Amino acid sequence: MLKPSGTTFSAHRPTARQLILTTVLVSLALVLISILFPAGPTAPWLPDPKPTLGWTLMLSGVGTLFAFVMLCFMGYQRVHIDGSAIRVKSTATMFRWQSFDASEVRAIRYTGTGFQNMSICLHLRLAPAANGDARVVVPFASTSWWSESATIDNAVYLVVVAAVARVQPGGVVGNLPADYEGPLRTPAVLI
Repeated sequence: MLKPSGTTFSAHRPTARQLILTTVLVSLALVLISILFPAGPTAPWLPDPKPTLGWTLMLSGVGTLFAFVMLCFMGYQRVHIDGSAIRVKSTATMFRWQSFDASEVRAIRYTGTGFQNMSICLHLRLAPAANGDARVVVPFASTSWWSESATIDNAVYLVVVAAVARVQPGGVVGNLPADYEGPLRTPAVLI
């Protein structure tokens, strides 16, 4: 069975590898596009519609910068788990650390990919605060590139659910896809 190692876990998304690989792939794709389609099919605004070094560099540079910014800011997520203490910092928390204990989690719900959406989320609903104020829902995001099931089984989701399952062994992850048969189907196996 798949078991998370230890009770301490830290994750940074995007990782340096994801950042570099995605940036390089976007840059190469844009260079190819700028060569195949120099500035549109007829390019009436260019005196010479053939690929130019300036056009190629501008298109690939702007696109690469855009991909880098999107990965750094829109996909930004930091997670730290120490025993049952969970801390998360992401765009959803306005880049501030949000801390809570796994015992405060009342429900875990999966939100799958939608129409033209490559992002999936695991939402943790927390118990109301001691003064009765409603608590926020804490999202953990991941990007779905190939297989939704493989994306669900990422390290962050597994250790977050394992941390909650250690404190609340009877919990389930709601709204998982019907064809999903991975370890989050029965969180107790992660303990």
